[in-house]
Amino acid sequence: MRLHLIALTCALLLAGCESEQEKRIQQWEQGIRDIVEADWQTNIPVAQLIEAGWVCRKHTTLKRCDLVEAQLRDVATTYYSCKVDPRSQLCQSLLQQTQKYAASTVFPKVDPVALPGNPVYWRLPTAALEAQASNFKYRAETLGWWWAAWRAAILTFFFCLAGTGAGYGGWRIWTKRRKAREEQARAVAREREAHRQREKARKAREGQERIEAEEQAAQERLAVMEERRRRAEILAAKQKADAAAAKLAADQAEVADLLNSIFSNKNKNKGGHDDSPQ
Repeated sequence: MRLHLIALTCALLLAGCESEQEKRIQQWEQGIRDIVEADWQTNIPVAQLIEAGWVCRKHTTLKRCDLVEAQLRDVATTYYSCKVDPRSQLCQSLLQQTQKYAASTVFPKVDPVALPGNPVYWRLPTAALEAQASNFKYRAETLGWWWAAWRAAILTFFFCLAGTGAGYGGWRIWTKRRKAREEQARAVAREREAHRQREKARKAREGQERIEAEEQAAQERLAVMEERRRRAEILAAKQKADAAAAKLAADQAEVADLLNSIFSNKNKNKGGHDDSPQ
């Protein structure tokens, strides 16, 4: 009977210990969940992460310990990177939050990463930097660094670009004007050539008209001469006919006179013969 009581007492004690351990585990896991789900934009819970890391290293079966380890590595990377490049207000603030801890003992060994030195980047290399960057206007700060480093080169480039643009613009204007002058000269040359061709055609037309007029005048002169010749022939023929007619009339008159003379003498002779016998 006494042995049974001892066994029951031990069982109750063990059960009480196990229930207490389970409560602690639940409390730790709840704390770890609250830590890993904290909003880093407001504050990075460095001390809580370090404590959660110790707990996770002692109790490896706890949930979300992998997230604790990942966040510790992120904070460590942020710390070492800012130690290498502490010029930004963002890094100075994060270093102030972590410098009170012995980094070599509480943070895992990680290599630093290069932080963007100009505003042309998509995201910062760690979640801690990305969460806190807007609080310190990191992109605007990098723009100031970049402008300070490249201002002289950029201004020189733009001056050269402006000079090149002005030179190119002047060359384009000169080329355009030269082409306009050449086109105007070609237009004047074409107009002169067209005028010369028109003058040539006009002179050729006038020459042809003059030749045709001269030919027409020559034909008219020939016609006049032919008319004169014809009239002269007609006149000559008429004069010849008149002369022939006159000669014929003269011949006829002469013959008539001769015949009259003959007949007159004959009649006289006949009359004298009749008177002699009486």
